[in-house]
Amino acid sequence: MLELDVKLPELDGLVKDLGLEEGGRAQQHLVKNVARRITKYVPKRTYSSIENAIAQGQEPANGRIVIRGPQVKYLYFGKVMAGRKPKHVTNKDIRYTTTFNRLAGPFWLERLMAAEKDRIIEDERRNILGGPCDLLPQRGYAQDIRPQRAGAVCGHQTRCGAGPGRL
Repeated sequence: MLELDVKLPELDGLVKDLGLEEGGRAQQHLVKNVARRITKYVPKRTYSSIENAIAQGQEPANGRIVIRGPQVKYLYFGKVMAGRKPKHVTNKDIRYTTTFNRLAGPFWLERLMAAEKDRIIEDERRNILGGPCDLLPQRGYAQDIRPQRAGAVCGHQTRCGAGPGRL
């Protein structure tokens, strides 16, 4: 008979080491990455008030972007508002100008994710797993949690020899 004792590392430590805790490094990076990318899908006039609201509304530690402003909601949903204050929503679609942002339109986040989801995921994978080759084993974790595929490297030439920038 063969008996094996398998000891797994403390998962809370792994989560913290990788920056995956709530409000951690990974969440903050994701919020900043989305805020930077979403501006291509936001309608813009000469003063770019919504872009400024996005920059001011970033709450990376809370994992969200809060865009404040009186016109933001109807611009996001793409419906014309009519009447006196308080205005009411109509069924008429807004015609966005694409002079400044050729991708401007409604539902910015949904359109961003449809178009750039794979690139955002890859950016986050690099951010989370892009540390030195020997980072995880030094902290008591197996290195095989990294994605295993042909050509995958950690991004640090000193250990793997394949060069930086690829995962």
